[in-house]
Amino acid sequence: MLQRVLQDNPIVVTGMGAMSAAGFSTDTLWASAVNGDCPATWQDFVWGKQRWRKAVCAAPDYNSSLARFPRAKKLDRTVQLAILAASQALEQACVNPTIPGCERIGMVVGSSRGARSKWVQAQENRPVFPSDAANSTIASISGTLSQYFSIVGQSYMVSATCASGAVAIALAAQQILIGAADIMLVGGTDAPLNSMMIAQLEATGVLGYHDDPERTCRPFDRTRNGLSLGEGAGFLILESSSSAQRRGVKPLAQLAGWGIAQPKTSDAPP
Repeated sequence: MLQRVLQDNPIVVTGMGAMSAAGFSTDTLWASAVNGDCPATWQDFVWGKQRWRKAVCAAPDYNSSLARFPRAKKLDRTVQLAILAASQALEQACVNPTIPGCERIGMVVGSSRGARSKWVQAQENRPVFPSDAANSTIASISGTLSQYFSIVGQSYMVSATCASGAVAIALAAQQILIGAADIMLVGGTDAPLNSMMIAQLEATGVLGYHDDPERTCRPFDRTRNGLSLGEGAGFLILESSSSAQRRGVKPLAQLAGWGIAQPKTSDAPP
């Protein structure tokens, strides 16, 4: 049914942006994946009396890229990564949210953990500022992006753990299909490389280990024993095919469909 609807009302991708440990663009991310490069490096974490050295995938220093967004320097790292990735997608798609008809441009952002570094800072005995109340909420990500890019259409967050970004894409596409928007900025962002998150995930036993940080995450290896935590952001511009044609923008891809489901279990929740 969904495939038929999408055939009659195509939704296309006209812009992409990425910030990751591989670099500052979708091209560098794709090249890293194709070449089998692993950007994992050692990083030390301390939580209370516990200390860990973990292989993590951290984004390179992006302060110079952030210079054109001066107010962003005080924001959570999750929001900073999102701003840089979203700006790439908007520029590639030639989307200007301030043009007439801008109310038809919306946004959905996905994040598993949200603006966690602000919560961590509050635990480090530094002064608590009034801005922390707003900047530490998960909705601060979509709210800040709306302000930075002057998006006045619908804007909201979704958190579905590791599938947050994918669910955001599906929800954004639905808004286009029902006619609530012509263009949607959509993506996911997370920056969980802090001691509190490492402590939590270490307690669950999901973090992998190896003498070589680049081999810690090896999902198709029989000796795999866990994952490497990373940070980054990825954004797309979704729009109806008719919108792209009106704007004279060449589509980069077409959305074929999606599926969202909850695993069936007979066990009652704890």
